[in-house]
Amino acid sequence: MNYLAHMFLSRNTPDSMLGNLLADFIKGNGEDKFPEEIVKGIRNHREVDLFTDSNNVVTLSRKLISTSRDRFSSIIIDVVYDHFLSRNWDRYSNAGLDEFIGTVYENLSTRTVRIPQDAVFVIEKMTNEDWLRSYGTMEGMDKAFKRISKKLKRENNLSTAVEELELHYSDLNAHFLRFFPELITHLQKR
Repeated sequence: MNYLAHMFLSRNTPDSMLGNLLADFIKGNGEDKFPEEIVKGIRNHREVDLFTDSNNVVTLSRKLISTSRDRFSSIIIDVVYDHFLSRNWDRYSNAGLDEFIGTVYENLSTRTVRIPQDAVFVIEKMTNEDWLRSYGTMEGMDKAFKRISKKLKRENNLSTAVEELELHYSDLNAHFLRFFPELITHLQKR
């Protein structure tokens, strides 16, 4: 799952959201560096990733990705599923998407703890370029894949990965709609 899903699956508090974002920027659980709610957010993020990576429906989605991009299929599906969360938002939340995104940006920007500089950079870019809202459009998805492609050090063809979304849109949406409730249920049982 990507940023929008991780924020949605947080406890909807500033520290939980921050922890869910920080999980990709730190080693370990951060117990020696952060308050308990941030640590819980880090753990939640990693549980989401573990469940997602081992889920049969997600595996079906990855198999749809062309062989020329299959080594990046996990990245592609993580981003694509944020698109479908955005497009199907009303199925999962009573709060409006715009309101939620505004809360996320505010919560991430008003942190009270010191965090790695690369996480600060991502929060600033995410907020200034409105990444979370952009996942709902094909143009936004195209920009997201181009951004990720530039970030990777090794040669890749992610800059045109929006083609995978366009080609398999209906199947990927159906997969997401099967998978996401399973993920929510899994997290509620913990």
